[in-house]
Amino acid sequence: MNAGKAAALAFLIILALALGACIPDLQAQSQPTAVDEPTPGPALQADAAEYARQTGVSQEEAQRRLRLQNEFGGLNGLLQSEQSQTFAGLWIQHEPDYRLVVAFTQDGEQTLQPYLEGKSWAELVEIKSFSHSLAELKAAQWQTMKTARTLNIPIYSGIDERENRVNVVVGNPELFLEEVHAAGLELPEPVEVAAIDPDNLTDRLRGVVETYQGPDGQTIYFPKQAPSNTYMLALLEGRLILDENGCLRVEDQSGEARLILWRSDFELQVGNEGIEILDDEGQVAARVDEEVRVGGGEGMLDAIPGMPLEACPGPYWSMGDIGALDAKP
Repeated sequence: MNAGKAAALAFLIILALALGACIPDLQAQSQPTAVDEPTPGPALQADAAEYARQTGVSQEEAQRRLRLQNEFGGLNGLLQSEQSQTFAGLWIQHEPDYRLVVAFTQDGEQTLQPYLEGKSWAELVEIKSFSHSLAELKAAQWQTMKTARTLNIPIYSGIDERENRVNVVVGNPELFLEEVHAAGLELPEPVEVAAIDPDNLTDRLRGVVETYQGPDGQTIYFPKQAPSNTYMLALLEGRLILDENGCLRVEDQSGEARLILWRSDFELQVGNEGIEILDDEGQVAARVDEEVRVGGGEGMLDAIPGMPLEACPGPYWSMGDIGALDAKP
């Protein structure tokens, strides 16, 4: 299944269910259950057609599942509200059998039974027993984010209900844990720290301001964000310029020039072709005095020591994605 198809299917499932759980790859084959349903509207038919195409089930079964997800979402809200001390999460399993999995820290069957009375889909429910409630996972995630903010280290975290843990992603887990321990702090038990790229651990956790010497001896400032695999998706179009203070900016049609906070895996080089920006594969992604299209969003300076620079005031733009120059039309 390619990334575009998987993203489309995930959108359908998350939109209908509104859960925080991770959805597995969907390849289950299930026989449709005969139920009396009203004639589906065009929107449901379109969503069900895409769901059926991705999963291999019939159109009728796809419609049934999408309708059921509304009820599953309602159950999720009730359990979070009324059984927060023991409710550990809820998600849909698509293989080998289609079912609704509900987890508790104790007394799962007894707790859930009243919520299933009169439900036609009660037979689809599977109950699991976990160590940590969903409320405890959320508290652990909040505490970990607080610890990271105290250390001024950007992290990316999410709750994995199926594994009953909090996932934290950083450029270098060992460096992160060393700083946590050196500060006399601890991470909660259900937190698991992983690397953004296990094969390429970073040597830093925060951003940095690098400097280069320009063709005329001028200092060029090159602020780089902390290592990340998550970026904003807005678009900035304009001309990449180097101002009189040595700051690289993208000047749009209105004349506003935003200082770029480059990705951690980008570099600057000064050569015969001028001042160029190289991407993570060493390809020229931008060149001073040429037009660029830079993904990203309004810049955040918290995790870049040395920012803001007195010589390079805002506004700032945290770079997301950019295409190599030789690939641009």
